[in-house]
Amino acid sequence: MNWGLAADMATTLGVIVALAGVIVTVVFGVRAERTSATRSERAAALSDENARRAVAALE
Repeated sequence: MNWGLAADMATTLGVIVALAGVIVTVVFGVRAERTSATRSERAAALSDENARRAVAALE
C-alpha cells in the first residue's frame, strides 16, 4: 500500500464519518422539534382549560 492510497482511504473514511454525524444531528433535531411541538400543544390545551375554569368560576 502506498501513501496515496492510504490518504485516499483516510479521506473517504473521514467523509463517511462526517456524513454519519450530519445524519445523526438531523435525526436528533427532528425529534427535539416534535417533542417541543407536542409540549407546546399540551401547554396551550392546559391554558385553554384553565381559562375556561376561571370564566366558569366568575360566572
